[in-house]
Amino acid sequence: MGVRLGRLTRRAEFLRVAGGRRWATPGLVLQVRPRMPEARDADAEARIGFTVSRKVGKAVERNRAKRRLRAAAREVLPMHAQPGLDYVIVGRRQTLDRPYAALVGDLREAMKRLRAWRAAEPEAAS
Repeated sequence: MGVRLGRLTRRAEFLRVAGGRRWATPGLVLQVRPRMPEARDADAEARIGFTVSRKVGKAVERNRAKRRLRAAAREVLPMHAQPGLDYVIVGRRQTLDRPYAALVGDLREAMKRLRAWRAAEPEAAS
């Protein structure tokens, strides 16, 4: 069973996370910051936000980059995000052309480098 995922929606939340740890890969930049010490318990949710600047391209390209980042996050974060952490994934120009498997690998690598990776629990035998 994975962790619940919430969304970062307000600019102030994104700016707060930007002050935390970050790791850049060819396809994305991951920023991570703990929400509060008391929010690190096992039933707290992890929150995620996505952003792509105008440097990446016009609106169509930025939206495509965000869709690709959301898909990669849907694959990785439910099983490996740590409760109580806020994650911001920042798109880069290479997000558009990078193979999807490499994008997922970039996200996994950044999470491990920032110590924001949680090993998946083994499947319970039924």
